[in-house]
Amino acid sequence: MAPTVSLKSLEASVSDLAEISSKGAVPWQVWTAIAVVACFVVLSALGLGFFFAVWYVRQQKQQVRESHPQRAENHFFTIEMKEYKADMKKWEEQQKRAQVVSDGK
Repeated sequence: MAPTVSLKSLEASVSDLAEISSKGAVPWQVWTAIAVVACFVVLSALGLGFFFAVWYVRQQKQQVRESHPQRAENHFFTIEMKEYKADMKKWEEQQKRAQVVSDGK
């Protein structure tokens, strides 16, 4: 059965609300409750956003691994080759400087 509300109790609660709002003062507990709920909503939205962002990036990485298995392996090889080439250039420059110094003596 549906709950019944008497007209007098409804009028009393409406008059109470009207009285509170006419004073212009809202109790600090109401503001605290509003602030707590707002913080909860904002933090929940940020947490969900971060969760879905991480999930989306992982899905994209997995998709790349599945569609281009060679590409995932080549990525690390490319990085190692770049580092190797940079090290070789530094070594060659050091050898050239050492040769110039030894030729000058």
